[in-house]
Amino acid sequence: MDGSLPGAFRQAVTSPSFGFSVGLNLDIPLGNRAARAALYRRRMLRRQALTQMLKDAQNIARDIASDLINLTADWSQIRVARQRRLSAALVLRGLKVKELSGHALSPTFLQLQLSAQENLAEAQIAQSAAIAAYNLDLVQFERDKGTLLEFDRVAISPAGSQ
Repeated sequence: MDGSLPGAFRQAVTSPSFGFSVGLNLDIPLGNRAARAALYRRRMLRRQALTQMLKDAQNIARDIASDLINLTADWSQIRVARQRRLSAALVLRGLKVKELSGHALSPTFLQLQLSAQENLAEAQIAQSAAIAAYNLDLVQFERDKGTLLEFDRVAISPAGSQ
């Protein structure tokens, strides 16, 4: 025990109560859980938005296909109703020519003429109804396409632009 540093080490090593202790400090981060959770959430939201967009596109395509079928059927109805109206007008015109040529105005002839006028009126109503149905379906078609404003030549410009 000479009081020097080498003597102190020698005494520490040779003494019966000699022991060592080693300390270890280990930091392992658990990861950036909040950032990963936010990234996962954003990815799921993006997938959900994409799925919804595809679903909307399919619905629009289905609606437009249905509208085209309706328009085609309405156009056929217009053609049939027009032909019916023209035929009824031709029958009534023939009866009018017959009347003007001096045919006797018997009750049977007058009943035939009134019936022809009624047929013409019904044909005109049917044609007008077919045209109205076609126009309504055309508006629905343009609405489903998303071009209703362009169809009506309506332009919306930002405020302040003239």
